[in-house]
Amino acid sequence: MHISLLPIDILLDIFATIYDPIRRKNSLATIAALARTCKEFKEPALDSLWKEIYGFKPLILCLPEGIRGITPQGQLTLKRPLFYEEWKIFNSYACRIRSLLIYGRHLDEIEGQVMKALVSVPSPTLLPNLHTLQWWDERDSFLPLLQALLAPTIRSLILFRPPRTGIPGPSFAKSAFLVSLAARCPHIQEFICPYSHDSDEHSDSVSESVCRWSKLVRIETGVLSTRALAHLASLPSLKSLNFMSCNFIDSTQHNSIPTFTSKLDKVSITASSIPILSLRNVHFVSCQSMVFCLNHLGSVLSNPLDIPDLIVSLSERFPSDIEKLVVEITGLGSLSTGHLADLRFVLNSNAVTSLLSFNCLRTVDLSCFCASAIDDVAVKMMAQSWPQLEQFYLGSRARWPTPPSLTFTGLVHLIRHCQHLHDIAIPFRASLIDNNSEPFSKTIPNAKITHIYVVNCPIDAAIVTAVACQLHTLLPNLTSMRHHFPWHSWYNAHPLQGLERSVEWGRVEELLGVVVKCTEMREKQVQVLQECSLPA
Repeated sequence: MHISLLPIDILLDIFATIYDPIRRKNSLATIAALARTCKEFKEPALDSLWKEIYGFKPLILCLPEGIRGITPQGQLTLKRPLFYEEWKIFNSYACRIRSLLIYGRHLDEIEGQVMKALVSVPSPTLLPNLHTLQWWDERDSFLPLLQALLAPTIRSLILFRPPRTGIPGPSFAKSAFLVSLAARCPHIQEFICPYSHDSDEHSDSVSESVCRWSKLVRIETGVLSTRALAHLASLPSLKSLNFMSCNFIDSTQHNSIPTFTSKLDKVSITASSIPILSLRNVHFVSCQSMVFCLNHLGSVLSNPLDIPDLIVSLSERFPSDIEKLVVEITGLGSLSTGHLADLRFVLNSNAVTSLLSFNCLRTVDLSCFCASAIDDVAVKMMAQSWPQLEQFYLGSRARWPTPPSLTFTGLVHLIRHCQHLHDIAIPFRASLIDNNSEPFSKTIPNAKITHIYVVNCPIDAAIVTAVACQLHTLLPNLTSMRHHFPWHSWYNAHPLQGLERSVEWGRVEELLGVVVKCTEMREKQVQVLQECSLPA
């Protein structure tokens, strides 16, 4: 069968295979050439060409040259309004667009006359078959154009960028626009709007629309009302939830606590302080991943940092079969040594105890807390409780001035009980242990780990070679040490100590590289000898 006789859906698959998002310009040129090859290719090729568009420029350039032009500032403009025949040309391409992405630079490409023409479209919506809309511009002056794009066909809606310093605060126009979303786009499945945490007005507007969407799969936004959370908790379709927690949680009545019963893949909650993040107003029956972020460093420093209360609240509100736990503090790396010495940042073994029931954990990231109080016994308990662990980060986000209590023995416990581990970042004191004693002698080497974190790990120059040998025995493919942290203020306060540790761990890294290389050469030699000994 000649290719031109293939069914349309197969031709579309062929063009979809040709399209390469990395080499977008070249692949689109190839599809355009195919569209001109024969009549049978034209329609499916045009559908592929126009499926995903950036900005309005491609649509304007399809209009007759006599009605469009370029301003002295280099912007596209229209010399007069579009007539019926010109709208037909416009719509012949607009109806093919399934995804539209708009950044500020795309809006800067068009002059005001273009926007006035587009918002006056004679049809109910500008792009009648649009499924995905990303609008990364916060200027109110372009809101009428954004409104002209809204359609019942839209399933994924991503609006505005997170607020930045110097950008005007929330506006009444945006609030009014956000309230209208559910009526204009009733079938939304993915909604991302990080802008709504600026004011009660914005959060109420978003919450109003959220409460009217019944098919949400993913939502990422700012503060949500208790009513909106209760609505989301009732949706069986919901898989990913990302929102900001606020002070309203303190007034939530016990009998009105939303319980999420659907199987969520990910829950992310952001707050300005731990008391706010220590949620008591929601309960998740099923969830694979939870991420908690403290995004206001000033509030973290000025409010009580009750880590045990946070950990307990997590254990109470999330299921025991959770697979991923992450706690983040934004801007932690900019803190001075004095702030990092604050005992409120210290995570102790008692706080961790409430997490031991999460025996399905694969990823644990508590790197934003100081782990100086976590010793070998505590790590052994964690390792035994989390046998499926693959990634473990503890106390590694900053160069804490307090030295770690964990020794090489604790690291051995991790390797012994967590055989799926492939990434570790936890400060420990490099020390020698008896090769013939437990747990070292009973530990199966881990070949998955190729690098470890040693930024805040004390080491004595006299035991560098021995440490390298024991590390190689335990981790036969280990070749890289992360021993540089030059941007942190700790180096300014302890330049000599930081340099000495970096040098010693650098020596360990060199020795490991040599040992691993020798091992590889020996294995190849054995393989060659075995092949030579085989009968002809």
